[in-house]
Amino acid sequence: MASSNQPLSLARPRVRPPLTHNGDQQPPSPLTPFPSSRTYSLNWQDPRPRSTRKPDTPTPDFDLWSKYASNLASTGKLTQAEETYLSCIKQMRSCLGPDHEHTLLVMRTLADVYTRMRKYESAEQLYSECAERGRRSLGREHPATLEALAGVAEVYVATRRYEKAESVWMHLIPSMKKVFGESAEKTLVQMRRLETSTSLFNDGQHLLAEKSFLSLIDHMKLYFGANHERVLNASRTLAEMYVKTKNWERAEEVYSECAEVSRHKLGREHPTTLDALAGLAQVYISSERYENAVTVFQYLIPFMATTFGEVSPQTQAQVEKYYQAIGSIIRLDTAVSSTTTTVSESESEVPPPPDFQVWNQYSMGLMKNGDFTRAEDSFFACLTEMKVYLGPDNEDTLSVSRNLAGLYVQAKNWEKAEALYSDCLERSRRTRGNENPGALDAQAGIAEVYVATNRLEKAVAVWQHLIPSMARVFGAASDKTLTQMKGLARVYVALNQVAEADDVYSELLEVMRTADQKGEEFFTILKELAEVRIKNGQYEP
Repeated sequence: MASSNQPLSLARPRVRPPLTHNGDQQPPSPLTPFPSSRTYSLNWQDPRPRSTRKPDTPTPDFDLWSKYASNLASTGKLTQAEETYLSCIKQMRSCLGPDHEHTLLVMRTLADVYTRMRKYESAEQLYSECAERGRRSLGREHPATLEALAGVAEVYVATRRYEKAESVWMHLIPSMKKVFGESAEKTLVQMRRLETSTSLFNDGQHLLAEKSFLSLIDHMKLYFGANHERVLNASRTLAEMYVKTKNWERAEEVYSECAEVSRHKLGREHPTTLDALAGLAQVYISSERYENAVTVFQYLIPFMATTFGEVSPQTQAQVEKYYQAIGSIIRLDTAVSSTTTTVSESESEVPPPPDFQVWNQYSMGLMKNGDFTRAEDSFFACLTEMKVYLGPDNEDTLSVSRNLAGLYVQAKNWEKAEALYSDCLERSRRTRGNENPGALDAQAGIAEVYVATNRLEKAVAVWQHLIPSMARVFGAASDKTLTQMKGLARVYVALNQVAEADDVYSELLEVMRTADQKGEEFFTILKELAEVRIKNGQYEP
């Protein structure tokens, strides 16, 4: 019995979770240390939601993962960076949660990559998601929320939705002043962007807009660096302002500087470089300096074809402007000649076109030497001139186009080769009929691309119509016809259609016997026929 002198304790006793002992009938006393030689199992449930528990697998190093993606983006490998960021975000959402601050940071970085890739729809969607999640989980004035809203405004400016951008800025800038301070770099950048929106131009405040934009560029150079892509984009926008005010000298100066810096920093085929050159060419056209514009176009168009595609809207727009500049030069020369009475008739004539045959041979020489990049540039420049002087459907023009397609075949750029061969085929058929030599050569090129890309059934379908036409146009024993027959026979072998291969080889040998072509190639074909018949079980080797 307890002594009455001891005070009564009102403290609530500490209770352990219920334990089940594996060896005894009674559990040990809570005051007795757990025996080290026996094991116990907890019979209580973890009250935390599963999504917040520590995962069984080790958590990836997201910081290292995102830095790797950032390095890919900084070196211009934007597609690989996009894939890496997407994989990282998927894991972060699983391990940290979709509303975690670090997850939102990587999502914003991916949105920046989308902006650089000009995937503005994807960038806007991702920035908006970051802003909404940040507002809901971190707060309206959290830095992550504000930076996501700044990204949304940037996309609106890039897509020329200035009113929406201004609406975002009107709510964003007061919050940035409150969070970062009025003199903070992030706040100043957004304030300058608001000041330089196109509403200033619409109100005729050109001088104020120019001053504000120059101040913005100075701040951006301090924040990002003088050669950063964002600084170059802002400078191009300033040049567009000069174009609107017809300040051609300043526009030319800014565009030229942007193009030069971008070429060294980002590469000659980067969209920022090409946009600056296109703007410079437009300045020359607007200021009626057409010869300068032609020089820029001759440099620009081959790179645009490489970056965006030869038949892309961006490339075709520059090609059209190039034709206009050439036409303007010819019209000016004609006008000067018609008003001058002292010049002779020979002096008033338009200069003769370049020697396209020599130009084509030079390009072919580059291709044979393996200098594919220079050969492509030379072919493309030659074709551009030929389309001006001879027309796009001229047979000589189409011949050079087929040579360029052959270059793409050697460079294993199958998509470009097929597109160019198909374009040549369509133009030849439209202007000279189905069985003209140019159309047949283009079909042979398409069949070659089909074989190289393992579309053998399509190649067979082309040859079945092509070979009879070639026999009628070039002759059954011509090298072109025999080459296509050999290709068809070998594809039949690859498709395991030995009976069809036997028929084509037999016909091929008969044609060669009739034409008395019994050289080394004849015996090679004879050997291949024997192998087909052995495979078909017609006789033993």
